[in-house]
Amino acid sequence: FHRAVSKGNSELLDIVEKGFAQISKAEYDEIERRWRGESILIDEPGSNGRQAHDLDLTSEEKDWLALHPVITVALDPDFMPIEYLDAHGKPAGISVEYLNRFSHLLNVKFEPVHDITWVQGRKGLREGWINMASAVHKTPERVKILSFTAPYLSMPTAIFAQNDIPYADIH
Repeated sequence: FHRAVSKGNSELLDIVEKGFAQISKAEYDEIERRWRGESILIDEPGSNGRQAHDLDLTSEEKDWLALHPVITVALDPDFMPIEYLDAHGKPAGISVEYLNRFSHLLNVKFEPVHDITWVQGRKGLREGWINMASAVHKTPERVKILSFTAPYLSMPTAIFAQNDIPYADIH
């Protein structure tokens, strides 16, 4: 999965790349262990003392953040465990935890837009009323309208079927 922003929003794309680069491998591993069901304790999301000035942001990126203290994020409300709404209607999931950690680094608020469909979310990204999406598969169609970060999460997919049931030729 990638994070994605509207084509032409290079400032936000660079900020997102730099910010997520500051999340340590240990923090990534901690979040993944939590969502794989291993029993570990995680403190409140934090920046481990890092600040936005540690990200080596350009003056244009700092200006962009000053003008955009709230960054809207397309959120799929039913894409568990990546992102979803919990029983109380609160955004949850792996991508939400990453955004929470990142928001502390930049001192910005990520505002999930979760009362829309994915089609409406893509429209919002194209039209600019949504700033980014937090969990997107990179496809040739989407590359035409979105700019993507490096992948941050990989989830293998497997299809299981009995050999004697003709569902699909997987050989």
